[in-house]
Amino acid sequence: MSRNNMLAGYGLEHPTAERSLASLERMVGSVEAEARWSEACQAAQVTWPAPSLDLAQLTRVANQLCAEPDLVSVIGRSLLVRITTYKSIQRRLESGGKGS
Repeated sequence: MSRNNMLAGYGLEHPTAERSLASLERMVGSVEAEARWSEACQAAQVTWPAPSLDLAQLTRVANQLCAEPDLVSVIGRSLLVRITTYKSIQRRLESGGKGS
């Protein structure tokens, strides 16, 4: 884990498409995960594959995954929680809050 991608004092890495896709692969297998991720990106109007996705793009993809009727929705919800938590802590730190 790169310290540059972590929130100081929290050990929380910046959410990424790559880590999210890896989580999805663990749940449904690599072939299905890639297909489902690509479908979610297309529905969210997010270009994939891409060098990186910003948090707004990841949020749109996560919302698409949440709409799925199976385990894929769990990954979508998990990603939304991770994004929300990351943004909340980041705002706190930027406004002068301290890490733990």
